Amino acid sequence: LNHLDHAQFPNADVLIHIAGLHFMADLMGKLKCSGIHRIIAFSSTSVITKRDSPDEAENAMINSLALAERNFQQICNAEGISWTLFRPTLIYGAGKDKNIEFIRSMINTFGVFPVIGKGRALRQPVHADDLASACVTALHHPAMVNKIYNLSGGEILSYRNMVEKVFDSCGKQARIINVPLVFVRMALKLIRLIPRYRYLNDAMIHRMNMDMVFSHEDATKDFAYSPRSFQP
Repeated sequence: LNHLDHAQFPNADVLIHIAGLHFMADLMGKLKCSGIHRIIAFSSTSVITKRDSPDEAENAMINSLALAERNFQQICNAEGISWTLFRPTLIYGAGKDKNIEFIRSMINTFGVFPVIGKGRALRQPVHADDLASACVTALHHPAMVNKIYNLSGGEILSYRNMVEKVFDSCGKQARIINVPLVFVRMALKLIRLIPRYRYLNDAMIHRMNMDMVFSHEDATKDFAYSPRSFQP
């Protein structure tokens, strides 16, 4: 990306940018002379769900993402580049996410998974393949130009039910421990001693009891977006 130019991609006129949106900053200045006149890029519904995060690092990250969204739109508009911005919900399916794969890792490591309270907060996981299909579809639909779309999954389910389905995908009987918030925070401090779990924070625990559901009605109306149900 640092060396993008028209000579390297003589027939390229569209860029599908699936990396973090903040990486677009250095790239935008090179797009006008590259031949690119259409960009499909990804942000996240986290700009809404994490907007008031009490975690300083997380809050700074979300503020940075919101700024990247604004800059992306402004530069594209100024340069006459058509754009589409996707905001997916909880992504899974690639085996490298920090949501479903975290749950799966905890299940395989400890055989149980802690849930705060009854785990009734709602989730709407979206499969990576459905996001890929949306990108391909966006190439051929003029109605999608210069718009932001929430791309959520095809099934709304409780956090507990989501965890139960991950247990099932691991071939294990669901063993969910309902614990008070104070005990989860104590457990979190211990889990963070394991290097691969150091990214966890209290704000993530707090969101276990927040509904994170977004309508994808606009995407369905404009380009027949029809995501699958949750299939971990």
